Amino acid sequence: MHKEDKINEEVNTNEENPSVVETDADDAYRLSKPIDFEGERITKLDLRFDELTGKDLILCAKQARRIDPQEIHPGRALTLSYQIAVAAKAAGVPTEMFDQLKGDDFTIVTQMAENFLLRRG
Repeated sequence: MHKEDKINEEVNTNEENPSVVETDADDAYRLSKPIDFEGERITKLDLRFDELTGKDLILCAKQARRIDPQEIHPGRALTLSYQIAVAAKAAGVPTEMFDQLKGDDFTIVTQMAENFLLRRG
């Protein structure tokens, strides 16, 4: 498969259950609306959760505290700041990019991170 073909593959919601997000084989999530970030047009996020290491997750926890030092976390995986840090690390993008995501994209991507962290979905 050519790189261009991968980029153009669609990521859709499941028609029977619209809350289920389908991704391509590389765990790419296609944004509902492209964004421009640091001079680059972003149309999808390649979320490679399976490539994260324990060290990556520890660094994400530290980054989450910098994102929101006031956030109380009875369960780290349930905090938005940690989900953002993990999703950003998995996608290889800065956490600041998440500030520009549309609400539905932000919600879906952070939910994907939570699912990874809690090993569900």
